[in-house]
Amino acid sequence: MRHALISGNTVVNVVLADPGFDHGPGLIAVASDTANIGDSYSSAGGGKFTSNQPSPTQTELISYAQLKQQTVLSLGKTVKFDDKSEVYASTDINSLTMLNSAVLYGQLNPSATINWVNHGGIIPLNAAEVNELACAVLGFVQSAYTTYGAVVAGINSGAITKDAQIDAASWPVGG
Repeated sequence: MRHALISGNTVVNVVLADPGFDHGPGLIAVASDTANIGDSYSSAGGGKFTSNQPSPTQTELISYAQLKQQTVLSLGKTVKFDDKSEVYASTDINSLTMLNSAVLYGQLNPSATINWVNHGGIIPLNAAEVNELACAVLGFVQSAYTTYGAVVAGINSGAITKDAQIDAASWPVGG
């Protein structure tokens, strides 16, 4: 169990220990899943922790938003075709280049069958299906960029001040 060790009204350490452990003289141990070193503690009303952690800076929030966008994009995009199993496309730069090349090949050779690597196997796609896949994948990428832009605008305006607000933004669903 996680415990906050309190001296005075301040959390001075956080430990994992069994109930009733020897926490040393002058300290109070309070079970808590959320307390952090430096937080304030009031025993009134059953006990309450108040965070004294500094708010993240705009630079830190923007860095977190970039990480969130990259994490969303790393999931790739799966598209379900009527007559095929689901087709997955990664959104890394190499995969997007291959997808764009497949679209171009389909435009130059409209009757061609384009073999798309899908989770270790090959799925044959026609030019229209490649275009549909590309539109879905690139729409997903654009949606992630649009959400990132809105998040950065919120950070710059002061409306977004916490990582949790970035996580709660309308990020597209990948995978």
